[in-house]
Amino acid sequence: MKSNGHRGTLSLKEATRAASTQIERQLISEVLISTGGNRKRAADQLGISYKALLYKLKQIGAEYPPASGRTGVAI
Repeated sequence: MKSNGHRGTLSLKEATRAASTQIERQLISEVLISTGGNRKRAADQLGISYKALLYKLKQIGAEYPPASGRTGVAI
């Protein structure tokens, strides 16, 4: 387990947050790929506003379209 600096173990709250972030990253990536990178359609499919999707992409450090001409989503 990772250390959080207090008790030498990762707290349940920290583990939950990390898992949630990873799941969001994966789901957003899959939906963006399925929509061919159309962020408006992706937001609709995810059931969130376009602005919320843009915020999530920024929050998780996602890049779409990906740099250097690669296909897919750089998340």
